[in-house]
Amino acid sequence: MLSQTPVVVVLGCTGTGKSKLAIELAKRFNGEIISADSMQVYKGLDIITNKVTEDELQEAVHHCINSEDPLDRYTVVDFRNKTLPIINKLIQEQKLPIIVGGTNYYIESILWEVLIKKEEEQTRLLFDVDRTQEPTLFSLPSHCSSFTKQLFEHQIVPDSFKEISSSDLHNCLKEIDPVMADTLHPEDRRKIIRSLQVYQQHGYPHSSLLLQQRSQSGGSSLGGPLRFKKSVMLWIQCEREVLKKRLDDRVDEMLRRGLIKELLDFHKSYNEKRIDKQNPLYTEGIFQSIGFKEFHNYLILTDEQRNSEIGKKIFNQAVEDMKIATKQYARKQEKWIVNRFLRKPDRQLPPVYRLPATDLDTWEENVLLPAVDVVNSTLQGISPVLNPLPMLESLEDVPESHYCDVCEKTFVGRRTWKIHLESKKHYKMKASKKKKVLDENITPQKEEIKV
Repeated sequence: MLSQTPVVVVLGCTGTGKSKLAIELAKRFNGEIISADSMQVYKGLDIITNKVTEDELQEAVHHCINSEDPLDRYTVVDFRNKTLPIINKLIQEQKLPIIVGGTNYYIESILWEVLIKKEEEQTRLLFDVDRTQEPTLFSLPSHCSSFTKQLFEHQIVPDSFKEISSSDLHNCLKEIDPVMADTLHPEDRRKIIRSLQVYQQHGYPHSSLLLQQRSQSGGSSLGGPLRFKKSVMLWIQCEREVLKKRLDDRVDEMLRRGLIKELLDFHKSYNEKRIDKQNPLYTEGIFQSIGFKEFHNYLILTDEQRNSEIGKKIFNQAVEDMKIATKQYARKQEKWIVNRFLRKPDRQLPPVYRLPATDLDTWEENVLLPAVDVVNSTLQGISPVLNPLPMLESLEDVPESHYCDVCEKTFVGRRTWKIHLESKKHYKMKASKKKKVLDENITPQKEEIKV
């Protein structure tokens, strides 16, 4: 029945086999795959972003892969606006929508009404290069600085945007939406820009609009209600030590497949002209891909330098840095899944089913067949054999900013702030500064010279 068609989400850290499972489910249930990967949406860098192969693309219909120009700015709002019509169309055609990918906030934007709607007529946004249409300008608070007024009146040209520091943008946000600014780290450039754009679009603070959204039936501390009531999450898990080895091996496999040539070609075509060698820009778009920043010092070398002993040393360090960054990203993905999908008692949550993938020899028994049973049971409106994971104890944190004068760092979240104050690092820094002050205040006694 049409009403029984669920939205299936395949979760998991990078390297756990999400794409493999998604393709198998698509073939068995007349489904189509929607890639929720913020890097794979761009054209190029197929190896470094670990895209599915041409053969795999032939096995199932894929959406949101290789669809955007590498130099275009593509946001989670763009993804949400593009993806929702696809999902609704698939449900109408009684095809199974399968969302798969490691960008979990992309997945969140689809399952929940957590984002402010982007007005279609508003094309000339802050930090958007396309300025073909004048925006509707709302009056700014009278206390706003001249810099903030210039920013919103588009007196700052696009090429100069990158020269504006994140802390300066954060100060602008403080002037128009202090509540939202207090929940964001001063260096969280992406979220700061988004909140500034929301004010530009709607004329109301982002925090006020989110509060309205949360007040809806089914709303929560994270935003609006669950958009697709019949949703299931399949979480592929792997023991950490096994995953570490698997991720290291995957980087080595990327190198064998031609990663360096891919990076050098892409660097020459797209990246060489857009960077300052002393200040590389790897914080936007496809250039955030793990590996690009890590190989920067190697990419800017000449052919002769790359073949030198120093070049080889730089190369080896880049490989090691890429492996470290990949494993750090995997831990971040797992933390997001736990904190956002299993620790929110006030949020409407779909069932999350754990699929152990540590032993690849038991893939069919432990991953594929249980996943098939979950989807098939959901389609029939019955309970699957596998039980969903229980809700974990909430670690709710109050989203407020605190600045540590001792460590000279900003921390977002009351709980995070408390943990920092009790940390060894903070204690050592505090003791070190105290000793320095004491040393500076002690006047050394000159020894008496005896004649």
